[in-house]
Amino acid sequence: DITIVEHDAEVTKTYEIRNATKRKLDDIEIKGGGGTDHKPVFDWIKENKRQAEVLVAFTDGYTSAPSEPPTHRLDTLWIVTNSKITKDRLNFGRILRTTIKN
Repeated sequence: DITIVEHDAEVTKTYEIRNATKRKLDDIEIKGGGGTDHKPVFDWIKENKRQAEVLVAFTDGYTSAPSEPPTHRLDTLWIVTNSKITKDRLNFGRILRTTIKN
């Protein structure tokens, strides 16, 4: 099962996908607008999906993120499109750099 959390400066929509398949994922159209802040995503997970084990966050890296990892176990993978973003901006989890553009 996958939960997709759409957000920019706040959580705007969530998608619950049971028995996820590529087709089900392809049917979702994610919208964004900039001014990204990942703190509300971590708050949303803490309040709604405390059992979550993995967060895959797509970002250009120009985002606000919590200064410390969540208190519950949540493995965080940052998919970052900007090669200049350093670990001091996203100071927990793992960073995977990609050249994928919109």
